Amino acid sequence: MRWPVKTKYDLVKNKLQMENFTSRTVEGIQQDFYATLYLANTVAITTYDAQVEIDEARKDKENRYDYQTSRNELIGIFKDRFLPAVVQEDPDTSTAMIQSIIDEITRSVVPKRLGRSIPRNPSPGKSKFHHNHKVNC
Repeated sequence: MRWPVKTKYDLVKNKLQMENFTSRTVEGIQQDFYATLYLANTVAITTYDAQVEIDEARKDKENRYDYQTSRNELIGIFKDRFLPAVVQEDPDTSTAMIQSIIDEITRSVVPKRLGRSIPRNPSPGKSKFHHNHKVNC
């Protein structure tokens, strides 16, 4: 039941780099914080809109897997193209730019592979030799 919460934290902290502040002042850090949360919510809304279009486009196809938007591609597209689309003065141009973002997102899909079982390494960080005893040649 906690998995969706943990994946949201992963999105906010690692992919959107919440802790990578661009300012040292209190106001600047607050602006970065709220801008990142706004971006995370916008990514979630856009993911839903793009998923509706993906499901509609693939409903007649006989695919082995269901497909979903690639969240990494979505974040990369948003970081480059969302702000210029929002600050447009002409609402028609802004709408067209946002629709082109959604169209590009719907083209970058990945399959949902449910029920996979990958064997885990029980001690991934354990090395054969202690680091203090390495030869420095």
